[in-house]
Amino acid sequence: MSDEISEGKEARLRRLYSQNDNRPFFDWAALRQNDSRETSVDTMMRCGRLYREAAVGLLQELAQAGFGTFYIGRRGAKTRIAWNYSLRDIGAAARGAIQGVGEIDQNTVEEPTEDDENGVSTMIEHTFNLRPGIRISIALPEDLTRREAERLGAFIQTLPLGE
Repeated sequence: MSDEISEGKEARLRRLYSQNDNRPFFDWAALRQNDSRETSVDTMMRCGRLYREAAVGLLQELAQAGFGTFYIGRRGAKTRIAWNYSLRDIGAAARGAIQGVGEIDQNTVEEPTEDDENGVSTMIEHTFNLRPGIRISIALPEDLTRREAERLGAFIQTLPLGE
C-alpha cells in the first residue's frame, strides 16, 4: 500500500532521477523483485553503475530527504543506507511510475544476489597521466577481458586527433 509523500520529497526524487548518472540506480531499484532493508555503497556502485563518490553522495541526499538513514562504514561495516520506505517504490516514484511510496514489505525483503544485480561487474576507476597537468579517469569492469580492452583501444584510435 503506497502512502502519499510530500510534494517536496517527490520533487527531490524526480530531480535526482533527472540527473542521468542516477538513472541506472533508480531503474534497478524499481525493477527489483524483492525489497531491501539496506543498500550498501558497493551495491549502488554495481547496480547503479556509479563511482564511489557519486554513490555516497546519492545515499546522503536520499537520507537528507528522509528516505532512509545513512551510515558511514566503520569497524568492518559497510557504508550504507537503511531504508525508511520500500526501495522498489522509491525507484518507481523517482521514475514517475507511482506517486506514493509504501513501507518495506517485510515478506519480500531479500538482500541483492548476483542474479538481482543482473550480472553487473564491479567497476574500478583508473587514472592516467596523459601529459603534464592533464589526468584522465576511466571506470572499467574489474573483469575486463583482453577483447574488451582491444575494442576500447580501437575506439580511442578512431577519435579525431590534432597534431
